[in-house]
Amino acid sequence: MRAMPQPVASKDLTERPVARSARAAHALAHMPERDPALASLALWCAMRDSSGSATYTSNDVIHIGTSFETLPLREQIGLLGHHVLHIALRHEFRMQSMQQRFGAAFDRIAHNLSADAIINECLNRGGHALPRPAVTLTDLLDKMGIDDADPAQHPLERWDVDRLYMQLREAARHHALTTYYSTTEFLADVFPLDAPLRTDRDANMWQAHLLRASRAGGASGRGIGTALMHLGDAAISQTPWENRLRRLLGKALSHTPQRTYRRPRSAWIAAEAEARRHKGPQPVFEPALQRRGLRPRLVVAVDTSGSVDRDILALFAGEVIGITNKSDAETHLLCFDEDVFAQQKISALNARATFRNLPMRREGGTSFVDVLQKADALGPSLIVVLTDLMGAFGTPPKAPVLWATPHTASITPPFGEVLEMVR
Repeated sequence: MRAMPQPVASKDLTERPVARSARAAHALAHMPERDPALASLALWCAMRDSSGSATYTSNDVIHIGTSFETLPLREQIGLLGHHVLHIALRHEFRMQSMQQRFGAAFDRIAHNLSADAIINECLNRGGHALPRPAVTLTDLLDKMGIDDADPAQHPLERWDVDRLYMQLREAARHHALTTYYSTTEFLADVFPLDAPLRTDRDANMWQAHLLRASRAGGASGRGIGTALMHLGDAAISQTPWENRLRRLLGKALSHTPQRTYRRPRSAWIAAEAEARRHKGPQPVFEPALQRRGLRPRLVVAVDTSGSVDRDILALFAGEVIGITNKSDAETHLLCFDEDVFAQQKISALNARATFRNLPMRREGGTSFVDVLQKADALGPSLIVVLTDLMGAFGTPPKAPVLWATPHTASITPPFGEVLEMVR
Protein backbone atom coordinates (compact mmCIF):
# COMPACT_ATOMS: atom_id res chain seq x y z
CA MET A 1 0.00 0.00 0.00
CA ARG A 2 1.01 3.59 -0.48
CA ALA A 3 2.89 5.58 2.13
CA MET A 4 0.80 7.25 4.82
CA PRO A 5 0.96 11.02 5.32
CA GLN A 6 2.26 12.13 8.69
CA PRO A 7 -0.51 13.39 11.02
CA VAL A 8 -0.19 16.99 12.13
CA ALA A 9 -1.31 18.12 15.56
CA SER A 10 -3.83 20.95 15.80
CA LYS A 11 -3.40 23.43 18.66
CA ASP A 12 -6.87 24.95 18.78
CA LEU A 13 -9.17 21.93 19.13
CA THR A 14 -10.77 23.37 22.23
CA GLU A 15 -12.13 26.26 20.15
CA ARG A 16 -15.08 26.01 17.80
CA PRO A 17 -13.69 24.64 14.52
CA VAL A 18 -13.69 27.02 11.54
CA ALA A 19 -12.89 26.05 7.94
CA ARG A 20 -9.62 27.74 7.01
CA SER A 21 -8.73 25.80 3.86
CA ALA A 22 -8.44 27.92 0.71
CA ARG A 23 -8.49 24.78 -1.45
CA ALA A 24 -11.83 23.63 -0.02
CA ALA A 25 -13.54 27.04 -0.25
CA HIS A 26 -15.08 26.45 -3.70
CA ALA A 27 -16.53 23.05 -2.74
CA LEU A 28 -17.83 24.41 0.58
CA ALA A 29 -19.58 27.28 -1.22
CA HIS A 30 -21.52 24.84 -3.44
CA MET A 31 -22.18 22.20 -0.76
CA PRO A 32 -25.40 23.73 0.72
CA GLU A 33 -27.27 23.56 -2.61
CA ARG A 34 -26.02 20.01 -3.31
CA ASP A 35 -26.40 18.54 0.19
CA PRO A 36 -27.77 20.59 3.13
CA ALA A 37 -26.99 17.79 5.60
CA LEU A 38 -23.31 17.64 4.70
CA ALA A 39 -23.08 21.44 4.65
CA SER A 40 -24.55 21.53 8.16
CA LEU A 41 -21.93 19.07 9.45
CA ALA A 42 -19.05 20.74 7.59
CA LEU A 43 -19.63 23.96 9.57
CA TRP A 44 -18.25 22.17 12.64
CA CYS A 45 -15.17 20.63 11.01
CA ALA A 46 -11.68 22.19 11.14
CA MET A 47 -9.86 22.15 7.77
CA ARG A 48 -6.29 22.96 6.84
CA ASP A 49 -4.38 23.04 3.57
CA SER A 50 -1.67 20.37 3.57
CA SER A 51 1.71 20.30 1.84
CA GLY A 52 1.18 16.68 0.76
CA SER A 53 -0.83 15.40 -2.19
CA ALA A 54 -3.41 13.29 -0.31
CA THR A 55 -6.40 14.52 1.69
CA TYR A 56 -6.71 12.86 5.10
CA THR A 57 -8.14 13.23 8.62
CA SER A 58 -5.97 13.42 11.74
CA ASN A 59 -6.57 14.79 15.23
CA ASP A 60 -10.12 15.83 14.27
CA VAL A 61 -8.82 18.05 11.44
CA ILE A 62 -9.35 17.54 7.69
CA HIS A 63 -6.05 18.13 5.88
CA ILE A 64 -6.70 19.14 2.25
CA GLY A 65 -3.96 17.89 -0.10
CA THR A 66 -2.67 19.55 -3.25
CA SER A 67 -4.40 17.03 -5.55
CA PHE A 68 -7.79 18.20 -4.23
CA GLU A 69 -7.77 21.21 -6.58
CA THR A 70 -7.37 18.98 -9.66
CA LEU A 71 -10.68 17.16 -9.02
CA PRO A 72 -14.01 18.10 -10.65
CA LEU A 73 -16.38 19.99 -8.36
CA ARG A 74 -18.65 16.94 -7.81
CA GLU A 75 -15.71 14.84 -6.66
CA GLN A 76 -14.40 17.66 -4.47
CA ILE A 77 -17.75 17.82 -2.66
CA GLY A 78 -17.86 14.02 -2.37
CA LEU A 79 -14.31 13.76 -1.01
CA LEU A 80 -14.86 16.63 1.42
CA GLY A 81 -18.12 15.00 2.57
CA HIS A 82 -16.25 11.73 3.07
CA HIS A 83 -13.91 13.34 5.62
CA VAL A 84 -16.68 15.37 7.23
CA LEU A 85 -18.44 12.08 7.99
CA HIS A 86 -15.22 10.58 9.41
CA ILE A 87 -15.20 13.36 11.99
CA ALA A 88 -18.97 13.47 12.59
CA LEU A 89 -19.13 9.70 13.18
CA ARG A 90 -16.10 9.88 15.52
CA HIS A 91 -14.13 7.30 13.51
CA GLU A 92 -10.75 8.51 14.76
CA PHE A 93 -11.72 8.17 18.41
CA ARG A 94 -13.39 4.81 17.78
CA MET A 95 -10.24 3.60 16.02
CA GLN A 96 -8.21 4.50 19.10
CA SER A 97 -10.75 2.77 21.36
CA MET A 98 -10.56 -0.43 19.30
CA GLN A 99 -6.76 -0.26 19.32
CA GLN A 100 -6.80 -0.01 23.09
CA ARG A 101 -8.94 -3.16 23.26
CA PHE A 102 -6.83 -5.26 20.86
CA GLY A 103 -3.36 -3.85 21.51
CA ALA A 104 -0.69 -5.09 19.09
CA ALA A 105 -3.23 -7.29 17.28
CA PHE A 106 -5.23 -4.26 16.09
CA ASP A 107 -5.34 -3.74 12.31
CA ARG A 108 -5.68 0.01 11.76
CA ILE A 109 -5.96 -0.33 7.98
CA ALA A 110 -8.88 -2.79 8.25
CA HIS A 111 -10.70 -0.43 10.63
CA ASN A 112 -10.16 2.46 8.20
CA LEU A 113 -11.47 0.25 5.37
CA SER A 114 -14.62 -0.49 7.38
CA ALA A 115 -15.22 3.22 7.99
CA ASP A 116 -14.62 4.14 4.34
CA ALA A 117 -16.98 1.44 3.08
CA ILE A 118 -19.87 2.68 5.23
CA ILE A 119 -19.27 6.37 4.50
CA ASN A 120 -18.96 5.89 0.74
CA GLU A 121 -22.12 3.77 0.63
CA CYS A 122 -23.95 6.60 2.39
CA LEU A 123 -22.54 9.20 -0.03
CA ASN A 124 -23.52 7.06 -3.02
CA ARG A 125 -27.09 6.95 -1.75
CA GLY A 126 -26.95 10.74 -1.51
CA GLY A 127 -25.97 11.04 -5.18
CA HIS A 128 -22.35 12.08 -4.60
CA ALA A 129 -19.34 11.27 -6.78
CA LEU A 130 -16.05 10.10 -5.28
CA PRO A 131 -12.53 9.85 -6.73
CA ARG A 132 -11.87 6.34 -8.02
CA PRO A 133 -11.29 3.76 -6.73
CA ALA A 134 -13.78 4.11 -3.88
CA VAL A 135 -14.74 1.17 -1.66
CA THR A 136 -18.46 0.72 -0.89
CA LEU A 137 -20.14 -1.39 1.76
CA THR A 138 -22.11 -3.62 -0.62
CA ASP A 139 -19.03 -4.28 -2.76
CA LEU A 140 -16.87 -5.03 0.29
CA LEU A 141 -19.40 -7.47 1.76
CA ASP A 142 -19.58 -9.25 -1.58
CA LYS A 143 -15.81 -9.49 -2.14
CA MET A 144 -15.14 -10.63 1.44
CA GLY A 145 -17.86 -13.28 1.21
CA ILE A 146 -19.68 -11.87 4.26
CA ASP A 147 -23.24 -13.17 4.41
CA ASP A 148 -25.65 -10.24 4.57
CA ALA A 149 -28.73 -11.69 2.88
CA ASP A 150 -31.52 -9.67 4.47
CA PRO A 151 -33.64 -7.96 1.77
CA ALA A 152 -35.81 -6.25 4.38
CA GLN A 153 -33.02 -3.84 5.37
CA HIS A 154 -30.30 -1.94 3.55
CA PRO A 155 -26.77 -2.91 4.72
CA LEU A 156 -26.24 0.66 5.97
CA GLU A 157 -28.92 0.04 8.59
CA ARG A 158 -27.33 -3.16 9.88
CA TRP A 159 -23.60 -2.46 9.85
CA ASP A 160 -21.46 -0.12 11.92
CA VAL A 161 -17.70 0.32 11.66
CA ASP A 162 -16.77 -1.78 14.70
CA ARG A 163 -18.96 -4.73 13.80
CA LEU A 164 -17.71 -4.67 10.20
CA TYR A 165 -14.11 -4.53 11.45
CA MET A 166 -14.64 -7.72 13.46
CA GLN A 167 -15.90 -9.44 10.31
CA LEU A 168 -12.89 -8.23 8.34
CA ARG A 169 -10.55 -9.68 10.98
CA GLU A 170 -12.10 -13.05 10.28
CA ALA A 171 -11.69 -12.52 6.52
CA ALA A 172 -8.03 -11.64 7.08
CA ARG A 173 -7.39 -15.14 8.43
CA HIS A 174 -8.34 -16.53 5.03
CA HIS A 175 -6.14 -13.99 3.16
CA ALA A 176 -9.23 -12.43 1.53
CA LEU A 177 -8.33 -9.02 2.95
CA THR A 178 -4.77 -9.11 1.58
CA THR A 179 -6.14 -9.94 -1.87
CA TYR A 180 -8.60 -7.05 -1.62
CA TYR A 181 -5.84 -4.58 -0.74
CA SER A 182 -3.67 -5.65 -3.67
CA THR A 183 -6.48 -5.48 -6.25
CA THR A 184 -8.04 -2.18 -5.14
CA GLU A 185 -4.93 -0.23 -4.01
CA PHE A 186 -6.81 0.91 -0.91
CA LEU A 187 -5.34 4.05 0.66
CA ALA A 188 -5.89 4.73 4.37
CA ASP A 189 -7.05 8.27 5.18
CA VAL A 190 -7.60 8.39 8.98
CA PHE A 191 -4.50 8.74 11.16
CA PRO A 192 -5.00 9.12 14.93
CA LEU A 193 -2.06 10.57 16.82
CA ASP A 194 -0.07 8.01 18.81
CA ALA A 195 -1.16 9.41 22.16
CA PRO A 196 -3.08 8.14 25.20
CA LEU A 197 -6.77 7.66 24.50
CA ARG A 198 -8.62 10.85 25.34
CA THR A 199 -12.17 11.13 26.59
CA ASP A 200 -14.65 11.53 23.75
CA ARG A 201 -16.13 14.76 25.07
CA ASP A 202 -17.62 15.63 21.68
CA ALA A 203 -19.75 12.47 21.21
CA ASN A 204 -22.99 14.03 22.46
CA MET A 205 -22.33 17.23 20.52
CA TRP A 206 -21.88 15.32 17.25
CA GLN A 207 -24.96 13.24 17.98
CA ALA A 208 -26.95 16.49 18.11
CA HIS A 209 -25.29 17.78 14.92
CA LEU A 210 -26.14 14.53 13.10
CA LEU A 211 -29.76 14.74 14.20
CA ARG A 212 -30.09 18.33 12.96
CA ALA A 213 -28.31 17.49 9.71
CA SER A 214 -30.58 14.51 8.99
CA ARG A 215 -33.66 16.68 9.54
CA ALA A 216 -32.34 19.44 7.30
CA GLY A 217 -31.37 17.02 4.56
CA GLY A 218 -34.60 15.04 4.84
CA ALA A 219 -36.70 18.16 4.54
CA SER A 220 -34.83 19.29 1.41
CA GLY A 221 -35.01 15.89 -0.30
CA ARG A 222 -31.38 16.23 -1.44
CA GLY A 223 -28.15 14.55 -0.40
CA ILE A 224 -27.52 12.16 2.48
CA GLY A 225 -30.19 13.45 4.88
CA THR A 226 -32.50 10.45 4.43
CA ALA A 227 -29.59 7.99 4.61
CA LEU A 228 -28.40 9.55 7.90
CA MET A 229 -31.78 8.80 9.51
CA HIS A 230 -31.19 5.07 8.97
CA LEU A 231 -27.41 4.92 9.26
CA GLY A 232 -26.46 2.20 11.73
CA ASP A 233 -23.02 3.69 12.26
CA ALA A 234 -24.54 6.97 13.46
CA ALA A 235 -25.84 5.33 16.65
CA ILE A 236 -22.55 6.00 18.44
CA SER A 237 -24.09 7.04 21.75
CA GLN A 238 -24.98 3.47 22.65
CA THR A 239 -23.15 2.07 25.66
CA PRO A 240 -20.24 -0.17 24.60
CA TRP A 241 -20.65 -3.78 25.71
CA GLU A 242 -17.54 -3.58 27.94
CA ASN A 243 -19.05 -0.76 30.01
CA ARG A 244 -22.35 -2.60 30.32
CA LEU A 245 -20.59 -5.81 31.36
CA ARG A 246 -18.63 -3.96 34.03
CA ARG A 247 -21.78 -2.39 35.39
CA LEU A 248 -23.68 -5.70 35.51
CA LEU A 249 -20.78 -7.60 37.09
CA GLY A 250 -20.06 -4.81 39.53
CA LYS A 251 -23.68 -4.73 40.67
CA ALA A 252 -23.90 -8.51 41.06
CA LEU A 253 -20.55 -8.91 42.85
CA SER A 254 -20.66 -5.90 45.16
CA HIS A 255 -20.83 -6.49 48.89
CA THR A 256 -24.33 -5.69 50.16
CA PRO A 257 -24.32 -4.76 53.86
CA GLN A 258 -26.46 -7.15 55.93
CA ARG A 259 -28.06 -6.54 59.33
CA THR A 260 -26.54 -8.43 62.24
CA TYR A 261 -28.20 -8.78 65.64
CA ARG A 262 -24.90 -9.77 67.30
CA ARG A 263 -24.13 -6.13 67.99
CA PRO A 264 -26.19 -2.94 68.14
CA ARG A 265 -25.96 0.06 65.85
CA SER A 266 -23.59 2.75 67.21
CA ALA A 267 -26.37 5.37 67.12
CA TRP A 268 -28.51 3.07 69.31
CA ILE A 269 -25.67 2.74 71.85
CA ALA A 270 -25.49 6.54 72.18
CA ALA A 271 -29.30 6.83 72.46
CA GLU A 272 -29.45 4.05 75.06
CA ALA A 273 -26.69 5.70 77.15
CA GLU A 274 -28.51 9.03 76.97
CA ALA A 275 -31.74 7.34 78.12
CA ARG A 276 -29.97 5.77 81.11
CA ARG A 277 -28.41 9.09 82.09
CA HIS A 278 -31.78 10.86 82.12
CA LYS A 279 -33.73 7.80 83.29
CA GLY A 280 -35.90 8.02 80.21
CA PRO A 281 -37.56 5.29 78.09
CA GLN A 282 -35.23 2.77 76.49
CA PRO A 283 -34.97 3.10 72.66
CA VAL A 284 -35.96 0.18 70.45
CA PHE A 285 -32.95 -2.04 69.67
CA GLU A 286 -31.32 -1.30 66.27
CA PRO A 287 -29.06 -3.97 64.71
CA ALA A 288 -25.74 -2.96 63.16
CA LEU A 289 -24.85 -3.39 59.50
CA GLN A 290 -22.38 -6.16 58.83
CA ARG A 291 -20.11 -4.72 56.14
CA ARG A 292 -18.16 -7.89 55.41
CA GLY A 293 -20.36 -10.76 54.34
CA LEU A 294 -19.52 -13.85 52.34
CA ARG A 295 -17.10 -13.37 49.45
CA PRO A 296 -19.09 -12.98 46.19
CA ARG A 297 -18.73 -15.82 43.70
CA LEU A 298 -18.84 -15.62 39.90
CA VAL A 299 -19.18 -18.52 37.48
CA VAL A 300 -18.02 -17.96 33.90
CA ALA A 301 -19.17 -20.65 31.46
CA VAL A 302 -17.54 -20.70 28.02
CA ASP A 303 -19.23 -22.46 25.09
CA THR A 304 -16.38 -24.06 23.12
CA SER A 305 -18.54 -25.56 20.38
CA GLY A 306 -17.21 -23.20 17.72
CA SER A 307 -19.06 -19.90 18.18
CA VAL A 308 -16.41 -18.08 20.23
CA ASP A 309 -13.11 -17.12 18.59
CA ARG A 310 -9.90 -16.24 20.40
CA ASP A 311 -10.20 -12.48 19.85
CA ILE A 312 -13.60 -12.26 21.52
CA LEU A 313 -12.43 -14.58 24.29
CA ALA A 314 -9.42 -12.36 24.97
CA LEU A 315 -11.56 -9.20 25.19
CA PHE A 316 -14.08 -10.95 27.39
CA ALA A 317 -11.36 -12.35 29.66
CA GLY A 318 -9.86 -8.92 30.22
CA GLU A 319 -13.19 -7.46 31.30
CA VAL A 320 -14.05 -10.35 33.63
CA ILE A 321 -10.58 -10.42 35.19
CA GLY A 322 -10.64 -6.67 35.80
CA ILE A 323 -13.97 -6.64 37.59
CA THR A 324 -13.28 -9.77 39.67
CA ASN A 325 -9.97 -8.29 40.85
CA LYS A 326 -11.68 -5.06 41.94
CA SER A 327 -14.54 -6.86 43.67
CA ASP A 328 -12.37 -9.62 45.20
CA ALA A 329 -14.80 -12.16 43.77
CA GLU A 330 -14.12 -15.89 43.73
CA THR A 331 -14.26 -16.90 40.07
CA HIS A 332 -14.94 -20.36 38.66
CA LEU A 333 -14.45 -21.20 34.97
CA LEU A 334 -16.49 -23.93 33.27
CA CYS A 335 -15.88 -25.11 29.69
CA PHE A 336 -18.77 -26.90 28.01
CA ASP A 337 -20.44 -28.01 24.81
CA GLU A 338 -23.15 -30.61 25.43
CA ASP A 339 -21.83 -31.05 28.98
CA VAL A 340 -19.08 -29.60 31.19
CA PHE A 341 -15.68 -31.11 30.35
CA ALA A 342 -13.35 -28.72 32.22
CA GLN A 343 -13.75 -26.82 35.49
CA GLN A 344 -11.22 -24.62 37.26
CA LYS A 345 -11.10 -21.98 39.95
CA ILE A 346 -9.10 -19.01 38.71
CA SER A 347 -7.34 -16.11 40.41
CA ALA A 348 -5.70 -12.86 39.37
CA LEU A 349 -2.36 -14.69 39.07
CA ASN A 350 -3.44 -17.37 36.61
CA ALA A 351 -6.60 -15.96 34.99
CA ARG A 352 -5.11 -14.61 31.75
CA ALA A 353 -3.04 -17.71 31.10
CA THR A 354 -6.05 -19.92 31.85
CA PHE A 355 -8.30 -18.08 29.39
CA ARG A 356 -5.56 -18.10 26.76
CA ASN A 357 -5.03 -21.87 27.05
CA LEU A 358 -8.67 -22.94 27.28
CA PRO A 359 -9.33 -26.40 25.84
CA MET A 360 -11.56 -25.99 22.78
CA ARG A 361 -13.64 -29.11 22.16
CA ARG A 362 -15.12 -28.01 18.85
CA GLU A 363 -16.87 -31.10 17.49
CA GLY A 364 -19.82 -31.28 19.88
CA GLY A 365 -23.22 -29.60 19.93
CA THR A 366 -24.40 -27.20 22.62
CA SER A 367 -26.64 -27.66 25.66
CA PHE A 368 -26.93 -25.36 28.66
CA VAL A 369 -28.66 -27.89 30.92
CA ASP A 370 -25.58 -29.51 32.47
CA VAL A 371 -23.47 -26.35 32.74
CA LEU A 372 -26.22 -24.35 34.47
CA GLN A 373 -26.83 -27.16 36.96
CA LYS A 374 -23.13 -27.39 37.84
CA ALA A 375 -22.80 -23.60 37.98
CA ASP A 376 -25.82 -23.21 40.24
CA ALA A 377 -24.47 -25.87 42.60
CA LEU A 378 -21.55 -23.53 43.37
CA GLY A 379 -23.95 -20.96 44.84
CA PRO A 380 -22.80 -17.99 42.71
CA SER A 381 -23.91 -14.38 42.79
CA LEU A 382 -24.04 -14.45 38.98
CA ILE A 383 -23.59 -16.95 36.14
CA VAL A 384 -22.12 -15.52 32.91
CA VAL A 385 -22.42 -17.74 29.82
CA LEU A 386 -20.31 -16.83 26.76
CA THR A 387 -22.16 -18.44 23.84
CA ASP A 388 -24.00 -17.98 20.53
CA LEU A 389 -27.28 -19.05 22.24
CA MET A 390 -27.70 -22.05 19.92
CA GLY A 391 -28.62 -24.85 22.33
CA ALA A 392 -31.15 -26.36 24.75
CA PHE A 393 -31.77 -24.03 27.72
CA GLY A 394 -33.45 -26.31 30.25
CA THR A 395 -34.84 -24.91 33.50
CA PRO A 396 -33.63 -21.59 34.99
CA PRO A 397 -31.12 -21.82 37.87
CA LYS A 398 -31.54 -20.06 41.18
CA ALA A 399 -28.73 -17.59 40.40
CA PRO A 400 -29.24 -14.82 37.82
CA VAL A 401 -27.85 -15.55 34.35
CA LEU A 402 -26.11 -13.18 31.92
CA TRP A 403 -25.89 -14.49 28.36
CA ALA A 404 -22.89 -12.85 26.65
CA THR A 405 -23.05 -13.44 22.90
CA PRO A 406 -20.32 -12.39 20.42
CA HIS A 407 -22.90 -11.85 17.66
CA THR A 408 -26.21 -10.07 17.24
CA ALA A 409 -28.69 -12.16 19.20
CA SER A 410 -31.17 -13.95 16.94
CA ILE A 411 -32.60 -16.07 19.79
CA THR A 412 -34.28 -14.80 22.95
CA PRO A 413 -33.48 -17.04 25.95
CA PRO A 414 -36.44 -17.99 28.19
CA PHE A 415 -34.61 -16.51 31.20
CA GLY A 416 -31.66 -14.27 32.01
CA GLU A 417 -30.33 -11.08 30.38
CA VAL A 418 -28.59 -10.92 26.98
CA LEU A 419 -25.42 -8.87 26.36
CA GLU A 420 -24.35 -8.46 22.71
CA MET A 421 -20.56 -8.17 22.74
CA VAL A 422 -19.98 -6.87 19.20
CA ARG A 423 -21.12 -3.28 18.77
